[in-house]
Amino acid sequence: MRYLPVHIDTANQKILIIGGEGAAEAKLRTLLKTQADLHVFADVVGDEIMRWALQGKLTIHRRSVTDVDIQSARLLYAATEDDSVNAELAKRSNALGVLVNAADQKEACDFITPALVDRAPVIISIGTEGKSPSLGRAIKTDLEARLPSTLGKLAIKINELRANVKRVLPALADRQRFWSDIFGTHNLDTQLRLTEKALTVQVNEKMDNLNTDFTSNSSNSNSAKSHLLKSTASGTGCKGQVVLVGGGPGNPDLLTLAARQKLHSADVIV
Repeated sequence: MRYLPVHIDTANQKILIIGGEGAAEAKLRTLLKTQADLHVFADVVGDEIMRWALQGKLTIHRRSVTDVDIQSARLLYAATEDDSVNAELAKRSNALGVLVNAADQKEACDFITPALVDRAPVIISIGTEGKSPSLGRAIKTDLEARLPSTLGKLAIKINELRANVKRVLPALADRQRFWSDIFGTHNLDTQLRLTEKALTVQVNEKMDNLNTDFTSNSSNSNSAKSHLLKSTASGTGCKGQVVLVGGGPGNPDLLTLAARQKLHSADVIV
């Protein structure tokens, strides 16, 4: 793996886009979804970019970018219609210590913007290290068809519910088992399409089961409570469980769905 996939925090961060026509517009269609402070530097600006500027989504500078401008930025996109200009901008940015993406020039890029499936705050990045953008787009199209548009709302609801789960299960391993039971022991497609209300009911019912089990064992000490909650969350009683997963000829694509679920929920994998 040559390119490390990372998600950069863009909130209140300045990102420069050098160029105001087709290449810049293509970059901006993704960047406009972020919380970045976008600045376009170009003498000639296309109608769509001008419309975005009038809507207050970005700032246009009808002049050349300076070294001071570059040094104030988190990222720079060299997206003029001239490859030689983009290459020169990439060199300047490198010299000034600013990460740069040069349009259609992979070797001049410090980073590559992947194909994205946007279900914010759930974001899926698909990269091919510049080898096959068309393949990345095909995978993106397939995932977008399969993942519900409500997935982002579900993720936000899960974040709200996590606080309640943490109060009952302070140990990280216990909480991991709890959420693994929610998503790993049901049909994932069905779980991802749950409404926020349905998920809340499911989580609360599981929490009630934990509290009921503890109440019936109220003579336990605090340390015993932790052990009880752990065993209840894992669904295995007080004993551990060993699962043997056959690897066949070694191709991970041949693992069964049940095998993948067990690997996902395991505490130790040998």
